[in-house]
Amino acid sequence: MDKKRKIFILISKDALCKDYLHIYGKKAYQVATPNIDELVAKGTLFNNYYCAAGSTVMAFYSMCTGQFAHETDFQMYERIHFQYKGETIFTKAKKIGFDKCHIVWDVDWGFLPEYFDYFRNDVTIHNIDGFRERVSFHKKIEGAVKNNDKKAMETLEMIRQKLLSLLETDESVFIWLHLPHVVRGRAGYGSDIDMFDKYVGMVRTLVPDECIAITADHGNLNGNHGKLAYGFDVYNKVANIPLILPRKKGLSVYNGNVSSVDLFSLLFENEIPHRNFVYCDSAYRAQKSRKLAIVYKDYKYIYTKKNGNEELYNLTLDPEESFSLMSDKWFDVDRKVFVNISEELYFPRMDELANIRKKMREERKRIWRNGTFKVVVKSNIKDKLRPIKDWYMRQKKDW
Repeated sequence: MDKKRKIFILISKDALCKDYLHIYGKKAYQVATPNIDELVAKGTLFNNYYCAAGSTVMAFYSMCTGQFAHETDFQMYERIHFQYKGETIFTKAKKIGFDKCHIVWDVDWGFLPEYFDYFRNDVTIHNIDGFRERVSFHKKIEGAVKNNDKKAMETLEMIRQKLLSLLETDESVFIWLHLPHVVRGRAGYGSDIDMFDKYVGMVRTLVPDECIAITADHGNLNGNHGKLAYGFDVYNKVANIPLILPRKKGLSVYNGNVSSVDLFSLLFENEIPHRNFVYCDSAYRAQKSRKLAIVYKDYKYIYTKKNGNEELYNLTLDPEESFSLMSDKWFDVDRKVFVNISEELYFPRMDELANIRKKMREERKRIWRNGTFKVVVKSNIKDKLRPIKDWYMRQKKDW
């Protein structure tokens, strides 16, 4: 490759859980990922990389614009034609020498510019039909879906040809390849990690390893807290996502908290951005269903707008977020009495909890913005109608 020519391919996968990849801790159900492993061995593995939002539209907006959800002017999640006039990851890429920017994804993601027109003319979007398997709540399922290796490899070859066509030029190119929730030829969430690794391997045959990064837009709950899927919660299975970069600052592993709003800096600048607080939102400010997560050091605070509920977890000692430290007292449902958690819970850092709670509450109040009355009413009505509308839109696509 011409040393003066810049090429970079970002591979992201929709709803990719860290639990699917053994590089983040071994689980019995994981499969071998030799290509990802080699990139990790040569690069930097980020252990605490947080998406700015737990759903694709919101997450992409933050990744592309560098704005957290609470920093935007949006009051609710809706289909509007909004042209973002600020800098994006693509305008910045062109400023540092990339002649062309491309997004390659499934045709169903073609709706994203209908929500927010932050792509403008700075990137060419390639909507690929037949990239995504018809599974989960996104598509009507006709019978059980089964793995189909032939179909999977045909789809891989289709994407390889597309990438080849984009690379067959002397221009400097930045390509964002976004894989769907489940790639065609596989049966469900997490069942396509073998193919995900093959996609990474395919990209490695096209460009050098130092020109490849791997991440996700968000994760999914994967059974955690008694839930599947994503979008309505900000627990770690959704919020804390994979990030693998070419070697950064000479580090093989980075344990500091990092946010997806800093994606451009992480990909193309030498420094690793530092933030005292990182945030993950489930909705915009006028929406009744909003949940906000604030991460500070190894603590995670969650505020639920609907009922004012607060949760606090220490992610080092309780990575599954199973016991909230927000209160000094706990109601024992078996004995029907309140107890002091300091007397029954072994938590070696009990003395710092009061200050942590205060700091988290102050930060939430600092960034919190409420919607205007009209938008709040509209949002509440929309929240009630959303399940009906989602069902109708899914049926309409299949008619």
